[in-house]
Amino acid sequence: MICTIENPIEALINKRLRTQRKRMTKIENYEAADKSTLNQDQIEAIGRKPEVSYLIKEFEEVLKQLAVIEGEQQVQEQKAAEERLAETNRLLQEKRAEVELEAQAAQNHLHLVNYALNMHWPSLIGRQSINEAEFNALVLAKNSLFGPFVDVQSASASVEFSRHFHEKMYNKSQELFQGSLLTFAQLDDLIVRLLNPPAEPKFGMFGVSSEPEPISFPTTQSSESINFLSEPIVQEPVLEDPVEVLEEKVNKLVIVKAHDEKKKKKSTSPKKKVVS
Repeated sequence: MICTIENPIEALINKRLRTQRKRMTKIENYEAADKSTLNQDQIEAIGRKPEVSYLIKEFEEVLKQLAVIEGEQQVQEQKAAEERLAETNRLLQEKRAEVELEAQAAQNHLHLVNYALNMHWPSLIGRQSINEAEFNALVLAKNSLFGPFVDVQSASASVEFSRHFHEKMYNKSQELFQGSLLTFAQLDDLIVRLLNPPAEPKFGMFGVSSEPEPISFPTTQSSESINFLSEPIVQEPVLEDPVEVLEEKVNKLVIVKAHDEKKKKKSTSPKKKVVS
């Protein structure tokens, strides 16, 4: 049941209206009675009937206007209430979505840690270097989460331990992981690092960039454009036939030898006497 509180102005006008209606009722009774039985006040009341009628109409008109105003106010209040309700529902949905995302992220983190701790140690560690404290923390976490359970009580204790362990791992707690020298945050960072090893350089061990250096071509000073379909500008050397070169050399030697023999014969032949 909805309890409505009456407007003080409306309550006052209703009170005045009831008073004037009572006066009108008395006046109508006076009018219906024998005039000889009425006293002076009653006769004067009959004369004030138009005044009372006017007041009744005015009060009724004011009440109508108040009803319109109250109706508009109720509409505005209803609209504002609906807007507040819609905003509240929106905030609740956003909060619910944030909680669901947070829960999903925590669940994914749990699966990631469990997956890493269940991996074969050489596969997990690979070529990365870890110290003794890090290795002991990994072994302790694996044995605590997935160790042999001899009875129901130990299994139940392991479930409770797992809940607290994953909660502190997900929240990056700075508390020391019991029995190790690493905090939960350090252990979590270690697992993330082992699952996401740094990429090895593609060219040698010194981290040479795999991106090839841009090749720069020499620029020509000529304003003419280069046509790769035309004949090359630089002429290739013409190679001589070795047989022809040898024959030419032999011929030169023969000529030189014959010339030398001819000169030799001329120098050794007897001179003829001249007869005067």
